[in-house]
Amino acid sequence: MPRIRTDSKGNKKVKRVDLKQQTVQVVVPPANVQRSSRQVLTSDAVPNTRYWQCNDHATDFIDWISTPPTPSRHSRVVSQIIGPVGIRNSIPTVQRILSSYNPAVVLLQDCRVKNSAREQVHAQLRKEWPQYQIFIRCGSRIRGRSNSKRSKKNKRNHTYHYSVITMVHKSAGSALDSFQHVKADGFDEGRLLTVKIRPDRGPILFVSNVYNHVAAEGKQQQALLDQLGARLLHTESLRHVHLAGGNYNASLFPEARKGYSNGRETKEADVRFQKFTLDPQRSVAWWTGHIKGGMFTRRSLRFAQAARLDEILVHAGNNQLPQDLQERSAEGFEFHIHTAHHGDSRLDHGTLIDLQVTLLLRPMRAHSSSRDIVDKKIWDLMKDSWRAHVQRAGNRTRPCADSMDELTRWVNVATSLLPRKVTKTGPSTRRPAHSSKFQRACDRQIRLL
Repeated sequence: MPRIRTDSKGNKKVKRVDLKQQTVQVVVPPANVQRSSRQVLTSDAVPNTRYWQCNDHATDFIDWISTPPTPSRHSRVVSQIIGPVGIRNSIPTVQRILSSYNPAVVLLQDCRVKNSAREQVHAQLRKEWPQYQIFIRCGSRIRGRSNSKRSKKNKRNHTYHYSVITMVHKSAGSALDSFQHVKADGFDEGRLLTVKIRPDRGPILFVSNVYNHVAAEGKQQQALLDQLGARLLHTESLRHVHLAGGNYNASLFPEARKGYSNGRETKEADVRFQKFTLDPQRSVAWWTGHIKGGMFTRRSLRFAQAARLDEILVHAGNNQLPQDLQERSAEGFEFHIHTAHHGDSRLDHGTLIDLQVTLLLRPMRAHSSSRDIVDKKIWDLMKDSWRAHVQRAGNRTRPCADSMDELTRWVNVATSLLPRKVTKTGPSTRRPAHSSKFQRACDRQIRLL
């Protein structure tokens, strides 16, 4: 039973204590107190993408929390930015995310994959996680320096590679790369990837993986948001739900930043993102998002910095949602958002949402199994010698009088001499990569927190 107290201003304080989680204080204003600016955003007059149980004390939320088990009848989507570590060095971390949260969809940003190495990385990830369908979008840019001579001399070393990776569990349905022929207009390639998920039963779901430009590149930011908005309108015309998540490099909670300079460019980026979410064509179709705990996904203890919760937005396939956000929740148009901790101190914290299984099927944990199949690559290299072996083996056995029996005899001889290999399916059994003693100590401290 919650305990209710009042502070000096007459506000009611509701204190709930939940096991395995820290205490979150919720401040509820009296009925006769005028609403704050944050409450106006969640009122009926101006629809907002977010609904939360607080007044104007967003910073009262704890930085991040341990995520509880997946609720019944819910499925999960995880968004994680990789950064300079790169996807190849982050495979153990991604494996921990998959083992801890069992997500149906994983959105990875800034994975540092070259376009020339895309097929190789795709094959490596498919080998690591055969239960997931992998989609990669790559791009690059030449980053200059103030010293022009040095930049020309070492131009190869200044190439920055952008890439986003979307992983869809096979039990969620068959997925394909949608809008793959649409070129990036005004923004870099490798920053926007939309996947269409068609389940065996249930509605079609579109998922967009977003890695927007930094605040200093306002024109490119707006161009990417315009392209994302066009895709939302297209899927809305088809009456399909569209989930858009990732790193927008802007925040709906600008006052919740800690330690970062709140300059002009940052404020403009926040306003740009807020206008995108509050656009009249889209604001009436957003699902209600409940922040269950954890306001920050980026932390730097060295510089005492902490940044906003990365957004995962859900756009309905129609514009007939109720204007009041609480009514949307009552009718089932809602999701719950958390911080997702992966135990790796080198990476930022991720974002996780719980969706209803009527929208996204919950993946089932499969037992690992092996299967013996034909190795086509080796067969291509040795098909001439294989043909000779089949001829000699067939001549050593007695021919059959019946033509069908003779054909079956040759087929059995040929298939028995094909080169074969063993493939494994199910969860990965890959051991985590070696890490230093200091790295293991940092990871252990983060898990204890």
